[in-house]
Amino acid sequence: MFYVGQKVVCVDDQQPGKYLPPGRADYLSDAPEPMRIKKGEVYTVSALSIECETECCLLQEIYGEHYYACARFRPVIERKTDISILTAMLKDAEQKLPAHG
Repeated sequence: MFYVGQKVVCVDDQQPGKYLPPGRADYLSDAPEPMRIKKGEVYTVSALSIECETECCLLQEIYGEHYYACARFRPVIERKTDISILTAMLKDAEQKLPAHG
């Protein structure tokens, strides 16, 4: 699903244990702040693992060796900025300007 180095965004920071069998919570609700994931935050996958038949990822920005279910994240879609349309509009506007003389 994901790969090491991929940017992902958290879509679920609630419901401890939702993705793993009982007793194997992938999110510690009482964890210290550096180990908590936050919905909407972007993270970098630093390792992948299978825990209880669930795909899990280790996050570079989270302190400690704590894996989170990959289902809690979605890939960040990075779009390359293409300014060619803006450049074309600028050229078109310059051509329409009256000549100063």
